[in-house]
Amino acid sequence: MTEFEIRNDKDDDLDLARPVAEFRNALLRASLLFGVVALALGLVILPSTGERSGSLFASNRPNIDMMTTGSIEPNGSGTYRVQRSVLQPSGGACFVFQDGGRRGSC
Repeated sequence: MTEFEIRNDKDDDLDLARPVAEFRNALLRASLLFGVVALALGLVILPSTGERSGSLFASNRPNIDMMTTGSIEPNGSGTYRVQRSVLQPSGGACFVFQDGGRRGSC
């Protein structure tokens, strides 16, 4: 046996494992590339469609009553609640007192 080994170019052609290994590497690289592209598109596209669907969902709902409620305590004389709904006539507010009495456009 010598220190140097003489190789023949024909020996490389007979190596059948090399094309299979190269194919596996190419398949792995292609699948990783596809996964990265899919992830990037998901991170870009999904948030933008989510923002549009929220406003689209709210605008398609019929008869949404956006009621505003607030509590006011004037000079310690008692507590009452002022309610105003977009479905009430313009300028109409409903005043609900502690004892359950109502006044205004209820």
